[in-house]
Amino acid sequence: MSRVAVVKDGVVVNVIEAGPDFRLPGFTLVASDVAGVGWLYDGKAFKAPTPAPPPSVETPPITYKADVWRRATEAQAAVIDTELQKLDVRRRRMWDDSMYLDHSDELVAFFRTMLTQTFGATEANRILAPSNV
Repeated sequence: MSRVAVVKDGVVVNVIEAGPDFRLPGFTLVASDVAGVGWLYDGKAFKAPTPAPPPSVETPPITYKADVWRRATEAQAAVIDTELQKLDVRRRRMWDDSMYLDHSDELVAFFRTMLTQTFGATEANRILAPSNV
């Protein structure tokens, strides 16, 4: 018994232990101590597949709460504070207990709507713009 790569259309589809008389119609059987599933075989030599690049992970932008206060005028800050006092407990705790607003979170959409209704879209976007991280 030896280690055998099972090849179909130039690609190793399985690796098995087989004796010298073993046959598998429709497949090429090649003794190999190194080939693995997914390796390429050109009829003479095995080649490891090129690894796929890691998936791109985009980090959603964030806005530090301190930046919200820095960007707001005194009058805007007073209005924002008043509006925060009106929030339901869940949203208020989310605001109070976080250091920043994650733009993928529902809270940012909620605050954007609240600020847009109060100050207009331009000011809401300026106040909630992503922080330089």
